[in-house]
Amino acid sequence: MPRSTVDGRFWSKVVKGPHCWLWTAAMFRTGTGQFRVGHTMRQAHRVAWELNEFLADNTIYIGDGGDVVTISAQAVRPRGPGQWMDPGALGSLGVGTGFAIAAGLANPTKEVLCYYGDGAFGMTAFDMETANRFGVPYLAVVGNNSAMNQIRYGQLAKYGEQRGSVGNLLGDVPFGKFAEMLGGYGEEVRDPAQIAPALARARESVRKLRRSAVVNIWVDPREYAPGTKNQTMYK
Repeated sequence: MPRSTVDGRFWSKVVKGPHCWLWTAAMFRTGTGQFRVGHTMRQAHRVAWELNEFLADNTIYIGDGGDVVTISAQAVRPRGPGQWMDPGALGSLGVGTGFAIAAGLANPTKEVLCYYGDGAFGMTAFDMETANRFGVPYLAVVGNNSAMNQIRYGQLAKYGEQRGSVGNLLGDVPFGKFAEMLGGYGEEVRDPAQIAPALARARESVRKLRRSAVVNIWVDPREYAPGTKNQTMYK
């Protein structure tokens, strides 16, 4: 297909706003990203949908992770400009905690929510204590698939089941306990119907206790973002 034709199809789906450009090719009429598979919303995708529903007008959303954060980019739409932060094109994991602290210090009247993959959370989450100490607690949500799943998919695609899981599987860690250790609220979620109530409880706890909260949501490691499936580095 000629490049000009591909470019035209892409740009025909772009709506240019005053502060950001919105790609509309995969959206429901409600404005939420389209990611149903066979009329079923997989749990990693369900988390992204719930996060979008949960965001307040003043929420700064931070994504720190690989596959689960890639999935969230299909659905999560912060309510205003300057309220989205992520690792950028290089995908540097572990930036979320520092971003959350900086966002809280620069915007003391705004809510800060960071959505981590479990691999990213394990890299820098101990500085949640720093956030608490400096008076900028935030709400951490972990999409926990017990793996470096974006890397894992590529390895499985190239090397198969026998060697594809080398060096990318992680432990089943109940990260909600981490927030409790620091005097905040933690919760483990396995039932998709409990995602929204857990997020609400965590938000209320951050407001009352002025301590960061962690909602650890267990997601299916066999589900991957379309961008992960289309990666070419292992082909």
